[in-house]
Amino acid sequence: PLLQTIVTSFFVDRPAEPWMGNDFIGLKNYKTIFSDPVFWDSIWNTIYFSVVSVVLELVIGFAVALLLNRKFRGKGLMRVAVMLPWAIPTVIAANAFMFMYNDIYGVFNDLLMRVGILDQPVAWLGSTSTAMLAVIVADVWKCFPFITIILLANLQSIPADLYESATIDGANKVQAFFNITLPFMKNAIFTALLLRIIDAIRVFDMITVLTEGGPNDATNVLMTNIYRYTFRYMNFDLGAAASVVSFLLILAISLFFIVRLARKNDLQ
Repeated sequence: PLLQTIVTSFFVDRPAEPWMGNDFIGLKNYKTIFSDPVFWDSIWNTIYFSVVSVVLELVIGFAVALLLNRKFRGKGLMRVAVMLPWAIPTVIAANAFMFMYNDIYGVFNDLLMRVGILDQPVAWLGSTSTAMLAVIVADVWKCFPFITIILLANLQSIPADLYESATIDGANKVQAFFNITLPFMKNAIFTALLLRIIDAIRVFDMITVLTEGGPNDATNVLMTNIYRYTFRYMNFDLGAAASVVSFLLILAISLFFIVRLARKNDLQ
């Protein structure tokens, strides 16, 4: 399929326009998508969504992992509760958030109006200024447990005697975190970031259910744009070219993280 997609990107392939033929046109499909401002907007939206959501997921996931690594009553139940969002199918989670974001009966507007933050309901998914933020919040809630799982597993592998030795030497908790916890967590953090960034770049179902890329393309990302090219407009050639671009973007990011991780391990 990957090779077929690459080949298709160099030909004309439009089932809805059979009179266009199936000729080899070289890089013309790439020139077409690169001259499309909507395509560039989708790349920017993808980068913005990926960076903001993954950073928030890392911060929240790390904080929750640190909390779950402590000893307290009901820790097992709390771990199950934290992992539930990751276990829920994305389409179901997105539909739940769609109801909560509703400007008429949504719980978010109700709560914010009760505490006096809002004077009137906000159409979170219907405004270009709030739609992306709403999607990011839903994605962070859904995906931060994935980072929590990876980091918690790594936290539990850190020898406890290192912390005991640090305490004896007079180190406080902040110093122990930066000199013991964080160095041991670097590989796990890199791995979690790599997997989540790749997943964020490929985001489709969450945005499709919540906004379908709207309003006014405010949440239109690479994958929703590829879907439009391919299935809404039946331009398989342009969809293939956009798919190759997304593949190269993901490949470049993956290689960057893998090379950085390999260098860090070599230095150690």
